[in-house]
Amino acid sequence: MQGESMRVRIEKKLQVREELMQQGLPIDVLFGAGAWEVMKTRTDFLQDRSFALVYYHCGGLGGDEYFVESFRKFLAESTT
Repeated sequence: MQGESMRVRIEKKLQVREELMQQGLPIDVLFGAGAWEVMKTRTDFLQDRSFALVYYHCGGLGGDEYFVESFRKFLAESTT
């Protein structure tokens, strides 16, 4: 993600969060979406079926809607 604009990073985080929510996996948009985005780039790691993947989220989702709303507002305002 280094070198990408803030807009592109936010769009990616929202997209990853939405994809996971559709699969029944609630994840926070601030940190969790970025972690999953990195893991998706490691196809060698994800294709290894010799172990189970466990993602341990040590935070809550209480503030997630605030960040989603803030990110969407930023995107709406940055298009002008």
